[in-house]
Amino acid sequence: MMWADDTAEEGGWCPLADSDGTPLGFALWYRRWLDEAMAG
Repeated sequence: MMWADDTAEEGGWCPLADSDGTPLGFALWYRRWLDEAMAG
């Protein structure tokens, strides 16, 4: 599971989730990031 670090904004740590609420694992998160990086 991937987590977002919002401690700089005093929000703490929160899990990253897909649009349907499914927690994002590293592989899915990385693939999406890579696709966006290659497209841009």
